[in-house]
Amino acid sequence: EIGLRAFGKRWDGSLTAFYSESDNGTTFDQNLVISKQPEQIYGVELAGNVTLSQALKVGGTASWLEGEVDLDDDGDYDEDLPSTRVPPLKVTAYAEYSPAHWWNLRLQALHSGDRDPDSTQFGGGEIDNYTLFDLNAGFDLGRGRGELQLGVENLFNEDYFTVLSQAGQLPYAYSKGPGRTVSLTYSLDW
Repeated sequence: EIGLRAFGKRWDGSLTAFYSESDNGTTFDQNLVISKQPEQIYGVELAGNVTLSQALKVGGTASWLEGEVDLDDDGDYDEDLPSTRVPPLKVTAYAEYSPAHWWNLRLQALHSGDRDPDSTQFGGGEIDNYTLFDLNAGFDLGRGRGELQLGVENLFNEDYFTVLSQAGQLPYAYSKGPGRTVSLTYSLDW
């Protein structure tokens, strides 16, 4: 693993790359029997944050991984690792706005990309992308009065299947991700 971190007065960022190799990588075959073969996994991750003003901050991350397995232990990597082991491209972003010291608002997004591994192993199904947004608001009610949090997950009620559901392609275990969920939380420290 090798990486670089940088900091400025109003920003920070990092870039990391890695490579991993194992003689005993663990996956499952199509019959869900544990299988151990040589494998390699590699990828990169990028992260950054910028303070645009006293009230506004933005940032995000991007990560990409890939992996291969040597099914017959002959020194050649035959197939991609399945998506149960190597997820598709993942991108996150957020904007955080605090117009007053007692109020903050955060909009965040998650994008999970497409992946179509060349794999005969369990979890080798094709993955379709999806994008989710969450909105959270926090209100400090004052000293000794606590904090109120309002959250909306999957803000736009995206209809999607999770990565693991898509990867497994099992009719009895193909479940959708949760729809829009609203929560209201009150907390008090004493």
